[in-house]
Amino acid sequence: MEKERNLHSYILTYLALAILVFTFFKNLWTCDDTYIIFRSIEQLYDGNGPRWNPHERVQAYTSVLWFWLLALFRIFTKDLFLISTLISLTLSILLFKLVKDNTKPHVTLLFVLFITLSKGFFDFINPGLENPLVYLLLAFITIKWLKKEIDPPLIITLSILPLSRHDVTLIVAPIIIYLLVNTFKKRSLKVTLLFAIKLSAPLIIWSAFAIFYYGQPFPNTAYAKLNLDVSPKEVLLSSFDYFYTNLKYDTLTLVTIILLIPFIFYKEPLLASGITLYLIYLIKIGGDFMLGRFLSFPFIVSLIFLLYKVKNKQKTVFALYLSIVTFFSLYKLYNPPLLAPIIPKFTGHAALLSPRVADERGFYVSNTSIIDYLRYLTGKIGFFPSHSRIELAIYIKNTPIKIVQFANIGFLGYYVGTEKIVIDPLALTDPFLARIKCTPFPRFRPGHCIHPLPDGYIETLLKEKNVLKDPELHQLYEIIKSVTSDPLFSWTRLRNIVKLNFSIFFDQHRS
Repeated sequence: MEKERNLHSYILTYLALAILVFTFFKNLWTCDDTYIIFRSIEQLYDGNGPRWNPHERVQAYTSVLWFWLLALFRIFTKDLFLISTLISLTLSILLFKLVKDNTKPHVTLLFVLFITLSKGFFDFINPGLENPLVYLLLAFITIKWLKKEIDPPLIITLSILPLSRHDVTLIVAPIIIYLLVNTFKKRSLKVTLLFAIKLSAPLIIWSAFAIFYYGQPFPNTAYAKLNLDVSPKEVLLSSFDYFYTNLKYDTLTLVTIILLIPFIFYKEPLLASGITLYLIYLIKIGGDFMLGRFLSFPFIVSLIFLLYKVKNKQKTVFALYLSIVTFFSLYKLYNPPLLAPIIPKFTGHAALLSPRVADERGFYVSNTSIIDYLRYLTGKIGFFPSHSRIELAIYIKNTPIKIVQFANIGFLGYYVGTEKIVIDPLALTDPFLARIKCTPFPRFRPGHCIHPLPDGYIETLLKEKNVLKDPELHQLYEIIKSVTSDPLFSWTRLRNIVKLNFSIFFDQHRS
């Protein structure tokens, strides 16, 4: 009997692992944003430092941990897509093991089925972005919290989570506050302050380095995306579009979160409060342009809770919730990773699901799938991804052109080489343009607002002399140039860092 039970457990466990690995490789793809990270790594290895363009220091990557993890393994090969794929696979298997070690085999299989049917979750587990790292950290924190194991591994994970993404800290913020308050009640103010320093030390250390090296504490993407002249009504419309589109095309992910929040509030109010805070944050910023990506973070927390917390005495409640989630989620599946073909029916611009939200994998996969990568490895195509922007980049690389202006800069920026200056009108990689307020037209779409290039900006970069005509922008550029290009220990630069971070430049300019 015991042998049969063990055999049954092995079969379920390895079936779950096989489904996970199969879906991982079948669903393999990459996107333009990933190559923004890759180019910054190449700048580092070319001796310019972790930056986007060779002439200025700018943090063009969002996740500090993910960037430096990729950069570390870049030592072994120049194939950053291979590196990101292997790291993502490793993190995914570690997530699987974490769930397996804390649940029963049939629950582990159920977990794998859920995540491989969730488009928001699994579409972003392997394109080279930081999601798999964030998934593992959030799952570890959630399980530790549910087991009431307040130990050093939990504290360390809480402390490094902000370096994976600043915004996901909202999900665990109530837990952090509770731990601080509880420490103050049981110990002393001094012990509480030391505990707070311990929790925030990695973030403080990195922020200090970022201010010193880049001149600003946050990724440049934050300044570009938040420095907008947009009405609250337009943001609310964008949020509605985001949640509605996710409900329509990635039902499983959003329904799991929404239906479980009341039950999580009943059992674990701090976890539920964190999820709610994060959802409010998404509403406040207008959602996102990628289907499901940001919702995958509260999804993994909700799913871990569902599969771990419900014990035998709540089997009826568990079955009820599972039935409701399954019914509302699976009646209309849109390219679920487990079941969808490698190349879905709708790709390219056909994957734009609404004016503001896109099926990002569908948009890029026809040129970036495992099929194209294998063709590249076997020499059937000359470069990967097999995208038209890369053909343009290779052409520009072999010309005397010094400056390139292009939206969607990832593929082009990576393949054009590290010597060219690539101007991003979305300002994700441009510290000067990011400080110029942007007015979305014809509508607000998160992450896609063209920041106007001031008169004389291109000429300024070409001549390496400030010829901007607007006096305020002229002064702003001088400060930005000093902060991002002067010697690190220049007193003028250090004074300008203070000016930049404590001035009104961030929000004074309107397009």
